Amino acid sequence: VNVEERKKPAGQDGTEIKESGRWSAKRKWDGVGKLRRPVICICNDPYAPVLRSLRPHALVCSLQKTEASRLSSRLRHICMKERIRVDPRLLTAICELTGNDIRASLNTLQFLGTKAKGSMITPSMLTAVSVG
Repeated sequence: VNVEERKKPAGQDGTEIKESGRWSAKRKWDGVGKLRRPVICICNDPYAPVLRSLRPHALVCSLQKTEASRLSSRLRHICMKERIRVDPRLLTAICELTGNDIRASLNTLQFLGTKAKGSMITPSMLTAVSVG
């Protein structure tokens, strides 16, 4: 493709025509237009004053705290899919340590998985490192 063919059409005065909601030639967003991808924000307090301007544009979804048995079961499933050898007692210990927080549990499991380097992850490995 020729470089001249890729240029955007120019207006009558020779300036480049801006399309609404697009990037201009100077790589600046003109601020008009809708997003086509969802923006997911996770926060502990959706009614914090700093988020007041975002609330009218957001769909607020409140989630219940995860049960330890369900989280442990899901972690076990992830370990099987990722071929991580893990002692079942470890998964319960991770759930207790993180207060059944899904993100913290996954991060802890990932951290221990990289430290184990293919060997079985045991509860003693969890106590040997500072996690949480």
